[in-house]
Amino acid sequence: MHIYIVYNYDYYNPRNGGGIRYTHNLIRYLLKRDLDVTLIGVHLPNINKTAFYKSGPSTIYVARNSDSALKFFINLFLKVPFLKFKENSIIHAHRSYFLLPFILFHPRVPKVVTLHMKPLEFVRVEYPRYFKLVDIPHKLIEFFCLDNIDAIIAINEDIKSAYEKRYPKIKGKIKVISGSGIDVDKFRPMDKEKMREKYGFEVNESVVLFVGRLEKIKNVDFLIRSFAILLRNAPNSRLVIVGRGTQQKNLANLAKDLGIEDRITFMGEVNPEKIPEVYNCADVLALPSLSEASPTVVREALACGIPVVSMNVGDVNKIITNPKLGIIVNEYNEKLFADALFETLKLVRDHPEEVKEKCREVALKRFSFETVAKSYLEVYKSLIRER
Repeated sequence: MHIYIVYNYDYYNPRNGGGIRYTHNLIRYLLKRDLDVTLIGVHLPNINKTAFYKSGPSTIYVARNSDSALKFFINLFLKVPFLKFKENSIIHAHRSYFLLPFILFHPRVPKVVTLHMKPLEFVRVEYPRYFKLVDIPHKLIEFFCLDNIDAIIAINEDIKSAYEKRYPKIKGKIKVISGSGIDVDKFRPMDKEKMREKYGFEVNESVVLFVGRLEKIKNVDFLIRSFAILLRNAPNSRLVIVGRGTQQKNLANLAKDLGIEDRITFMGEVNPEKIPEVYNCADVLALPSLSEASPTVVREALACGIPVVSMNVGDVNKIITNPKLGIIVNEYNEKLFADALFETLKLVRDHPEEVKEKCREVALKRFSFETVAKSYLEVYKSLIRER
């Protein structure tokens, strides 16, 4: 069996993002099982000057120096007609429309898609003025793709319901493989004092961490304004922001305008292998997003023993079910979010080991990626058997 993974990312130089880490974890699991894996992806400039991974899947580069989904989609039409697929191959994409050229030029090869977000959710939040313009053509293209895909996977019930509502004819075709599992051996509690010394943070600071893309949908400006309020009651706090994106300059300017730039650290991209160390510098993870599906960062933080303060997005309310795991904020109100951060930081300060143990306990029970990956293997095997 040969698995072709289709996604606009670079395995050897991955950026931050839940979808990227989900796909990356799946590829690593398949490789560990000695399966043949080819990534149909992109080649990105290495901003950290060193390779993140020296071995991995064979790779077919569709685009270079850009991970733009639109550019990737267009370039697929230039590359896919000339690809030759091995016997017992599976094509697995992580956006439905990425499969359009494969449907047109390689109709007999079984195809799988994983749905990570509700339809057009990114456009609705990031580019609302264009939503009506792209809605109908997107709907036509996506329905054609979904109707010709052999296995459709949603990562939670909400996404499944949203797709079935938009496309009633595919009702009953979508399978849910819940959650975005993680490597619980990689993401684990470490010595916080040593990690802070390594990354230049003060031992006695209260560290609030954000990990993700710096885009409008992540709502980091809301977090910065909330953090400014937090500083009134917890002046020895620091906000650490990990990731890159189009909003970085605006966010830095906002911090300066609020007069709190000295309490905020923009770390930029971090080597994925070092991300667990960065989590272990933190006291709490903040998730202020306008929309999420099944955020990987929540699972990663808990596995490292770090509680989470999050808006009520995606499946977070099914994860944060105990005060020692964190707090869910139900209203986009900076004061309420700041209060939740303060309360969680106080709990961590007063009961550090109890909080760490509870977070880790939940992660070990619920978030191993092996369960997710095994479900995909069963999907692949069933498609091969049906050929």
